[in-house]
Amino acid sequence: CNALLSPMTKIETSSTAQAKLWAAFSGPAELLAALGTDVDNPNPEGKARVKEAIFSCGKADPYFVGSKRMLGRIAEIHHVLLSDARHSLEHIREMTHADAKQYMTGFSGVGPKLAACVLSFTCDHPLLAVDTNVEKAVKKLGWVKADASQGQVDALLNGADGKPGLVPPTCDGHDNVRAKLHGLLLNLGQQLGK
Repeated sequence: CNALLSPMTKIETSSTAQAKLWAAFSGPAELLAALGTDVDNPNPEGKARVKEAIFSCGKADPYFVGSKRMLGRIAEIHHVLLSDARHSLEHIREMTHADAKQYMTGFSGVGPKLAACVLSFTCDHPLLAVDTNVEKAVKKLGWVKADASQGQVDALLNGADGKPGLVPPTCDGHDNVRAKLHGLLLNLGQQLGK
């Protein structure tokens, strides 16, 4: 739920929204109870409470469930809360990296970068989250071609289709090198933008 508040917002904005959301609701169970179990028709009062809490993140509406249009943040959170309980974070930790990424990107609002962030930082899967700053840094370093798409950069760094990635998951006894490298490349990409 917290991760779904972070895309397209500054860290200060998403952190404030997260704090307000969990101040309004004691946890996921209370949040789900407020929204109800019908994702097509959320409880209007519960939806209003969530909207008030996360308003600063924007994209709180519309609530299109039956169409292919992008869901609002409330609907995205509702979908996650209603997901199969067998797929808890503990269960996702035990999945293969590919299966976990496929499962996570099955949620509306969760793309490859957000999935990699959750899987890497929360579930300890060795994935390097590729955002525009990481992409900019690795292109400037010459690790990938300048015309590579973000998806190609992700596949080259993390590996895909059984091929190992350019960045090893572990190195000299250090686990999840990709997560550690993400922060360094992110900061470098931000500096390159200046």
